[in-house]
Order: sequence, then C-alpha cells, then structure tokens
Amino acid sequence: MNPIFKAFLICEEIRVDDRDSYSLLKTYNRIYADRFPLVNPRMVIYLLWYGGQGKHRIKISLLNPERDNTLIEREAVTDLDPVTEQIHCVCYPFITFPYPGNYWWKITMDDDEIGYFPLHIEPKSYLNR
Repeated sequence: MNPIFKAFLICEEIRVDDRDSYSLLKTYNRIYADRFPLVNPRMVIYLLWYGGQGKHRIKISLLNPERDNTLIEREAVTDLDPVTEQIHCVCYPFITFPYPGNYWWKITMDDDEIGYFPLHIEPKSYLNR
C-alpha cells in the first residue's frame, strides 16, 4: 500500500497536549510585508500521511516564484504504519523572501513529487486595493 498524502498546512505554532492532540495556531497561506526582503520569524509546516509501510524519505523544499531556485530544503526519514496516520511538523525560523510573489512548497517522498503548495508573499499595499 502506497502512503496517501492527506494534509499540508502552514502556521505560526503547533502545540501538542498530553493526549497527543495537535493545535495549529494562526494558519495562513499569505503574508503581507512592509518592505523587501522580508524575513519571516517563524513558520511551521504540518504534513499528514496515512497508510504505507516501512521507511520513506520525505523532502520539503521552498522554491522561489519561478520554481528555478530552492531557498530551503530539509529531508527526513519516516517509518510509516499501514493503519495509522503519521504527522510531520517542521519549524523554519527566519526565512528570507527577497521579493514579492507566489513561492512554492514542494513535497516529495522517495523522489516522487507529491505536490506543490503556494505561499503568497505580497506588499501591504495590496491590502488597500
């Protein structure tokens, strides 16, 4: 059974309580900036998988708007269980966005592309339209 990708969320913080319940705080897919380059102090990526079995290599990459340059890339190995959901949370402090645009989070598992997920970085002047 191949793993099934169920969720991708961006937030500022994730809290886990003593019952292993996750609370995602301040979810978003758009950031408004006063000026560029923008340095975002904290971003957490939440991924949810179901099924699959055995060890798999997951790679999370942040690409520029043109998708021709990788700004950040992290890899992890996970051991999936065929009957339980697997949660991955990755914290990214101080990401620099050099200019406005639609940046892309790229998720791969074992070198297979799972998907691209947009993060819109816009000047605050867009709010006043």
